[in-house]
Amino acid sequence: MNHQSHDIITESSSSWEDLDPDEFLNHNKTDDGIDKNDKNDDDDEDDVNENDDENDENEEEDNESLTSWTQEFMEHWKQHAFAVLVAIVATVAAHSYKKSPSPAVPVPYSSSSSSSAPTLHLYDDAHEHLHEYTRTANITFCDPFDSSKDSSSSSSSSSSSLKVMEFHISNEFLPALHAHYAADVWQDVNYSRVLTFLEQLPSHLQIKSSSTRGLTHYYIDPSIETLYPYYNPTAEAKMSANGLETKPLRAAHLTFTGFGVKFFNLSPKPVLLYWDGREERKVVGEIAPFESLGTATTPGQSFSMTPVYDADQVVGRWVVTADDVTLYFEPMNDDQIQQLTQQERLLYQMQKLNQEFAKHYLIHSRRAWLSQFPRAFPLHPMWETSYIHQKHVYRDEGRDYHIRVESVLPKVLTIPDFLSDHECEALIQLALHEGLRASTVVAGSQRTMMRDVSTRSSDNTWLERGNNATSLTDAIYRRAARLLRLDERLFQKPVDDEVPAHRHSIAESLQVVRYRAGEEYTAHHDFVYPSQQLWYQPTRFATLLLYLNDDFEGGHTVFPRAVTRDLHDGVRIRPKKGTAVLFYSMLPDGNMDDRSQHASEPVQLGEKFIANLWVWEPLIN
Repeated sequence: MNHQSHDIITESSSSWEDLDPDEFLNHNKTDDGIDKNDKNDDDDEDDVNENDDENDENEEEDNESLTSWTQEFMEHWKQHAFAVLVAIVATVAAHSYKKSPSPAVPVPYSSSSSSSAPTLHLYDDAHEHLHEYTRTANITFCDPFDSSKDSSSSSSSSSSSLKVMEFHISNEFLPALHAHYAADVWQDVNYSRVLTFLEQLPSHLQIKSSSTRGLTHYYIDPSIETLYPYYNPTAEAKMSANGLETKPLRAAHLTFTGFGVKFFNLSPKPVLLYWDGREERKVVGEIAPFESLGTATTPGQSFSMTPVYDADQVVGRWVVTADDVTLYFEPMNDDQIQQLTQQERLLYQMQKLNQEFAKHYLIHSRRAWLSQFPRAFPLHPMWETSYIHQKHVYRDEGRDYHIRVESVLPKVLTIPDFLSDHECEALIQLALHEGLRASTVVAGSQRTMMRDVSTRSSDNTWLERGNNATSLTDAIYRRAARLLRLDERLFQKPVDDEVPAHRHSIAESLQVVRYRAGEEYTAHHDFVYPSQQLWYQPTRFATLLLYLNDDFEGGHTVFPRAVTRDLHDGVRIRPKKGTAVLFYSMLPDGNMDDRSQHASEPVQLGEKFIANLWVWEPLIN
């Protein structure tokens, strides 16, 4: 491994990553570098001093005997200590993350195969998949590739859809990077220990270069040619020569212009985010200090921020465009930043670190970074979606299930006959028995539930696998886990009535939804924007949508931003009883998939029943 240092350090430091908080507070080194823990407790003070004198004399003799090349080596090590330290920690974490064991799961097989899928491995610990987790797993500061290769070349250890990218971090934000590595070492799920022992993080390093260079991977959108591998340009040319109508192989222009936008509050005070319509003004949600909030919108929409105590005092206003979807409220000058508490300053630097990475990510991938840096790659597997109408077959419960890729950008798949007619009807009756209530949407960084009929007009109820579990709901959870190739015990391990089942799960309770005539759910995303202080960065990874009936008109599921050759309105899926739709809200590089935006079109006649099962990565918040 060739290490290239981009920082010159004039003062070395000890390896703070190996220390726990108690060791931070009780520094166990003397001024001359002797470890007090190595001294014999039975020795008296005179013996210790005598040993110290002898050690000092021996050390002086050793120093005098050093050759010139050894002295040069030691000086070189001091200059590069920080870069080597960060590289070792990051690389070891990434290596252990990539080598972490995965559960035995059903795998795709040829339809001609007679072998059955392997059984699922049941862990004793429901969160076994998190034992090797680190938030910084997919970044490194030590170049593992040939320096002669371009940074966009693909890594042999990565998926062909991922390529290497280089990014730079201003050294003024290195304390934020230190905090993330400390959180990895301590497994600090909400950064409370990091913020408590903030003064013990290294701060005395003097780095002469202006930035630190790092490497990670980003997801590459496949070309339109990749989506249609069966396209034959020669045959198309012959058809055109014979006067037959042909279509060039290029992505269709989409009529839908919506996108996701993310607002950042870089101030020590909470604020309210408003959508400013022509005739009304709506609260999108509250944004906590140094946190963010996202929503779906369209070009030209206006948003504003106000203090939580005065909705009339506008402190920030934006008119959004698709070219700039990460917007920052940053009211502080340099003097005000210096007046922040140490904890506030670190949270501010963490957001600035994310902002710097987002700029490099946008340049390489040509898409906005909607996640929070650093972000680990998804732990859960994804079905291959290389081209449109690609097919997979997997065997479960003694039968073959057929999967078809409906879209690659975003990743959308359908599974016919996932539920039987009897299961669909029984699930509807179970939901009606539980009672349906008005559907809500999530608002604000505090994830407040609110009713908004202009966005979502329907009724729903929730069915848990654990509490009041029936053989029906249990069977659906098991089947869904095998479809997603995950340990079924992660899908709501049954517990007693006093402990909510979702606390032991990566899957939410099953939501059954009813749409009456005229009701709909406008274009939205299923992923959530986690707080930067959450080590696991939990968000929705995939959605399994189940059609429970089809005796109605309208109500298609549409992915209006899906990239195809000839569908200007995106991909529309007609509901069919028993069919499942699986789509992913995340990209393989850990970013949110903005193209996963989807909608339920208005029901024209009758009632539409569906069920949603949301699976989180790497666990539910």
